[in-house]
Amino acid sequence: MPLSALSENIRLLCSYGHSISDICRRAGINRQQFSKYLNGHSEPSLASLRKICDFFGVEEHEILLSADSFRKLSV
Repeated sequence: MPLSALSENIRLLCSYGHSISDICRRAGINRQQFSKYLNGHSEPSLASLRKICDFFGVEEHEILLSADSFRKLSV
């Protein structure tokens, strides 16, 4: 199953030095559910998407861009 652009974008943000556990704890997101987002098995609710975006300092429309477009923004 290919990863969705959202999943790839979240993985990219996580690669910038935070542990997954730390991100979940600080963003107030369930660790198991966050793993599903990372693996592309589930998409976050609007509330969870807002928490993720707020934590990483990105806009919702940005994190939903294609992986290539998002990667260019986050460099």
